[in-house]
Amino acid sequence: MTPFTSILCAVDFSEHSRQAVLTAASLASRHHVPLRLIHVIEMLLAEAAAAAYDEQQLRAAAAAEIESFSAAVCTAAGLVVERIPEVRIGRPDREILEAAEDHDAGVIVLGTHGLGGFRKLFFGSVTERVLRKATCPVLAVPLDERRHEPGPYLVREVLAALELDETALPLALAAQHFATAVGASLTLVHAVCPVHAAGPWTAAFDDGCPARIERARSSLELIAQVIEPQRPPAVVVRRGTPAEEVADVAASRTDLMIVVGLGGGWMLHRPGSTAYRVFCLATAPVLALPPEAIATLSSMKPAVASSISEPS
Repeated sequence: MTPFTSILCAVDFSEHSRQAVLTAASLASRHHVPLRLIHVIEMLLAEAAAAAYDEQQLRAAAAAEIESFSAAVCTAAGLVVERIPEVRIGRPDREILEAAEDHDAGVIVLGTHGLGGFRKLFFGSVTERVLRKATCPVLAVPLDERRHEPGPYLVREVLAALELDETALPLALAAQHFATAVGASLTLVHAVCPVHAAGPWTAAFDDGCPARIERARSSLELIAQVIEPQRPPAVVVRRGTPAEEVADVAASRTDLMIVVGLGGGWMLHRPGSTAYRVFCLATAPVLALPPEAIATLSSMKPAVASSISEPS
């Protein structure tokens, strides 16, 4: 069963938004589901425009602009997909979340609204607030300067960033579900954080790092065997800060989707967390799975999960 049962894409007519629409339309076309496009007019702008337009005219004009904007994106990429424009007035993040609930969206797609370049300092406040409160998957799409062709967005590999705790197996299972749905391979990634110590302890911790890396690799390989015994996913273990290592692995690959979990472990969705840094650094779309979505998409196996732990 495809997780993309319905797709809600937020449109603000920016270049990030154009990339988000292309990504959402590509998924909608592949999975033969309608694409609902939502634009939110902020209250202050609506009040300013009320002098020249009534609310109905304002909504109609915005809906026409959504259709023109999305048609240009889809035509350039050769995509034919049913598009449903919707215009709301209010605070963007609240209206996007309410629309997702009203229409039982399978996934919310929106641009990251970053500063540009590889090491962005922050992403858009609307995207951040949606990520904080969403109960369905959220696909945040950045501008990828390497992409020049207007063709459809393809996913050939899913990169799942795992912490080796109780969240690892459910997140890996959910990532496998998405990878299967889009016809992509799955790679499991974990970063072993270096232990910082002063004085004579430094050498001891450095000497122990190779063993920690090998234990982490063994844990990832166990998870890979559990979720796909016949064709286990590839595993990558790095030494370094998790967000930077995930972004670095992703930067060397194309046609990629990164999967992270929200809520629990080092993937807490608050500013300054690893998940936040992945969004800031990644040049590939990042699919964020809140606990509710992970629980729905995965089937936990306690006996196996209990044997998976962070290497000490």
